Amino acid sequence: MYQKILTVILVICVITIGYFVYTKTFVSVPSESQILSRVLSNWKQIQIQLTPKAGESGTFNQPTKIQFITRDIFFVYYDDGLVDHISLLKYANGSFMEIQYFGVMSTFSEQSWKSLIGIYGNDSYHISNYTTGISRNGTYIDFKSLTKVPENVFVHSN
Repeated sequence: MYQKILTVILVICVITIGYFVYTKTFVSVPSESQILSRVLSNWKQIQIQLTPKAGESGTFNQPTKIQFITRDIFFVYYDDGLVDHISLLKYANGSFMEIQYFGVMSTFSEQSWKSLIGIYGNDSYHISNYTTGISRNGTYIDFKSLTKVPENVFVHSN
């Protein structure tokens, strides 16, 4: 009798622990749109931990390009009104961390970008690009907010 009760309790414990491990592992990473929203709403706090410090204004403008290379790692382009910057950020446990700062620039060469994807990316992840504006067929298209586009916004065209 006690053995059956103990077995039932043990099974309940295993199921409960399994549930929490599963939800922590698979459900805790928000969607791209949720991360984008958090980047924009927390940008003032995020920029404090970035390697570069904003120039005269003391703050960076909202990011105008973001590219997800995994579910939680992404390139972000930002500027202070004068100088362009790119950083690689990671979202984990409700906060953002700068993985690498790439310097004063607005895009990468295709070879440099592919090399970075090989280091930080995930081959099975479909890369997503968001921007506030892009040039298509000689015409500049301005979006009101970060919009998903098919173009690679971090590789300059030749």
